Amino acid sequence: MKTAPAQRQPVTRRYENITPEPGRRRSVGLQARAQESLGRIAGVGVDPVGNADLVVNGAGVRSKFGKRYVMVLYLPAKATDTKAVLATQGPKRVAISLIKDVSGSTFAGAVSGGINDNSSDAEKAALKDRIKQLSDTVAAIDEIKAGTSIVFDWIPEKGTVLTIGGQMKGKEIPGEDFYAGLLKVWLGEDP
Repeated sequence: MKTAPAQRQPVTRRYENITPEPGRRRSVGLQARAQESLGRIAGVGVDPVGNADLVVNGAGVRSKFGKRYVMVLYLPAKATDTKAVLATQGPKRVAISLIKDVSGSTFAGAVSGGINDNSSDAEKAALKDRIKQLSDTVAAIDEIKAGTSIVFDWIPEKGTVLTIGGQMKGKEIPGEDFYAGLLKVWLGEDP
């Protein structure tokens, strides 16, 4: 007697399983396996984290107007809410892997718009020049192809470092307040 083939779990259920339990750190090997799993689920790869002190805090697929990219947030320790994420000290990483091609100007507009949409007037004023710096850097890229990685690293001694396709783009952007504004693109009131 044949049994029916097992149905595959929905992507969202399998997707949630890559997040470690609170308080547990993943080894670099486990992070790599989590990323490989994520890549298989979403059909794209995510660059490995070079810093063994960061853990996968969460992941998601941006699906506004169709699936656009996979995003993974890495922190020094697991945080359970936006306030805790924004208060986290030390290095941080947002790793994005594109599912669809996007123009640099479109991506730049989405990120700068997201920062502005989730910032107070005072924060916008303080971040204005740095938002423009990031936007100008990304907008200068004609097209960013599907499968390309876009990484925003917060390095306390340097600032925000942007890497696209494995190459650093633009200059470091100073200020942890800028990185907090960047995180609000995905974690703010209006993601």
